[in-house]
Amino acid sequence: MTRVRDIRKSAVYDAEAMVRRMFDLADERGLRTVDVAGSSVTLPVERRFASLDSVQRYVDAVLALDWVRARWPRAAVPVRIR
Repeated sequence: MTRVRDIRKSAVYDAEAMVRRMFDLADERGLRTVDVAGSSVTLPVERRFASLDSVQRYVDAVLALDWVRARWPRAAVPVRIR
C-alpha cells in the first residue's frame, strides 16, 4: 500500500506554533488583542484550574455525560486525579 504524504503538515504545525507564540507574548504583556493577517483578534481569558479538587470535579462531570459514556464505555470507570 502506498502512503500519501501530507506535504502541508509541517506548514500547519509552524502556523500553530507562530500563533501560540503571539498569544503567549500578548499574555506576557497584558494585551487582550493581537493582529493576525490584518484582522484584530480579541483573545479569550485563559481558564485554569484552581486546585486538584476542581480538576476532579471537572473530570467527574465530563465522564458523567451521557454522550461520553455512550461513545467510550470505559468512561464509567472512575478516574482519580492526583
